[in-house]
Amino acid sequence: AADERGFRFRHALTREVVRAGTLPPERADLARRALAALEAAAGERQDLAARLAEAAGEPHRAARLLLATARRDRAAGALETAAATLDRARGLTAGDGDLATEVDEELTEVLALRGETERAEAVGEALLTRLEVAGAPAARRAPIVLGLVRAAIASGEWDAAAERAAAARRLAEEAGDERLSVRATALAAHVALDRALRAGPSGGEPSVQVDGPVAVAEEALAAAEKIGLPEVACEALEVIGRAARQRDVGAAQAAFQQALEIAERNGLTLWRVRALHELGTIDFLRAHRPERLIEAREAAVNAGALASATVMDLQIAKMLAVRFESEACLATARRCEADSRRYGLDALPHAIALEASALAQLGREEEMEERIAEAVAQSGDDPDIQSVVWGHSRVYLSLLRDDLDRTRMLLERGMEYVRRAPGAPPRPSRGLWALMHALDGDGGEEAVAEVRSSGATVNNVVAGYVGHAEAVLLGRAGRVEEAVQAMARAEADFGDLHWYRHQTRRLVAPAAIAGGWGDPLAWLREALDYFDARRHERIASACRSLLRKAGAPVPRRPQAGVAVPERLRALGVTGREMEVLTLVAEGLSNADIGERLFLSPRTVERHVSSLLARTGARGRTELASIAHAALATASGTAAPAAPATTSAPG
Repeated sequence: AADERGFRFRHALTREVVRAGTLPPERADLARRALAALEAAAGERQDLAARLAEAAGEPHRAARLLLATARRDRAAGALETAAATLDRARGLTAGDGDLATEVDEELTEVLALRGETERAEAVGEALLTRLEVAGAPAARRAPIVLGLVRAAIASGEWDAAAERAAAARRLAEEAGDERLSVRATALAAHVALDRALRAGPSGGEPSVQVDGPVAVAEEALAAAEKIGLPEVACEALEVIGRAARQRDVGAAQAAFQQALEIAERNGLTLWRVRALHELGTIDFLRAHRPERLIEAREAAVNAGALASATVMDLQIAKMLAVRFESEACLATARRCEADSRRYGLDALPHAIALEASALAQLGREEEMEERIAEAVAQSGDDPDIQSVVWGHSRVYLSLLRDDLDRTRMLLERGMEYVRRAPGAPPRPSRGLWALMHALDGDGGEEAVAEVRSSGATVNNVVAGYVGHAEAVLLGRAGRVEEAVQAMARAEADFGDLHWYRHQTRRLVAPAAIAGGWGDPLAWLREALDYFDARRHERIASACRSLLRKAGAPVPRRPQAGVAVPERLRALGVTGREMEVLTLVAEGLSNADIGERLFLSPRTVERHVSSLLARTGARGRTELASIAHAALATASGTAAPAAPATTSAPG
């Protein structure tokens, strides 16, 4: 059949029959003629051209076409396809040393970007040895060394990465190649920043550790913009943004946004993924929202950047842990562990430690300790991992058991490791440690000052804990209005992280009762309602005990017989909200519902507002109708008419 696109067979079998009827010399001649026609058309079908060149008996020509295809695929972010294409090309380069060198050079870079670190290092080291033996010039060796730097970064071999980065800069200088020199400079800044963050500051301020790498990155950025190297500009901006994130999240976001715009403008798929990743990390710190990280991970998977996708899984799992989505956190952390083992990534012990945190939230202590032991075995005495297992995994379990004495001990142990790894991420335990010191009247001001000066309050959970600590200190000093304002700001910092808000209210309420500030009884009732609904019985029991000690009515436990109909459970309606909804359907006012359930009218109002939001109802009358319909569906009876409701506010 022929059409405007040319001649094509209706079925592959027809093509094979025609091929079988031609002799090998005839097929080779036809392939050469087709290849000439294809090249004359100036198209972009190097893959087809490569197959034709191979069929025409020109393997070196085919390999060069495949190399061009792989370079195009790498630029487009199709790393898996690029790696497979280069493997094909390697089999066609026999006898052409220069071409084999070019193919292996590209393969080293692609494998490093994919996260196949062991193979990248093997291919790169063998190639570098061949070039050194052959006396190849510096300009020929430097790109291979840069690929080996990326492989060392992915595997966490920071000393090796630093040595290779320095060697690449020396080779670029020796070659007198400005473009190569700028690439090496940006990559050296990347390595220097990672090493500095892991080593921590020498003088206590984050700026001490990052100013050097930032200066190098700024030098690379200026040169990249001058000579037109958008990939290098993206790498330099990533370094600048990651350093700024230690002190100024807004400045960091601006740098990453600029990198994203450069990547999108120049079709740089991998750098777009990396910029989205960094912007998603800021979303993580500011509000623990996962959407942009999930988008970045999907883009990384589609591009074949498997190492990047694995690192993003680690961050997504951290976010799920903070949001107390424990089962999802466990599944994501396990996927990260498996991929980290597969690709030899240094994310491995972090993924295992996150599994321990998820197991702690689920109350599975024995499994938690098994995962902790494995994380420590994988990392040695890495203070960052130790700070996680002492300050988070075990702390989650002790908080759920409301064992505050053990929580204090664990936090102190965790902070010992935090101080040994001040470049580690600003995890929530730092803020909780400061809050516990404020509550105990034991160096609270100093603890708050230490956490604030560390820059850890860029994490909204740390900021929330520290804000609550400041409220406690102000209340104890008799500065009641300031304490209330500080509490409001701290709760706003927590955003929609309800577990942290209610657990912190449980901790702060005794100090507020003693100091006569805030609304601690309402806090305790709302916290009790929250933890009852989630069956965190020990924290709920502590809330009841504190209410009794304060002489306040103690809400009864939710009735075991009260069930949430499936229709409403799918909307997120809790057991307590169902109790409120049932009484709304009976026509009771907020005050009457509060008396019936031992809740404050303000708490009832919040439950009614939540029910309106969940169901989409426009008022109490519609809420009552929804309740009757759902209950009737659950019982299999016709829904009765809703009673008249009071005019009490929603």
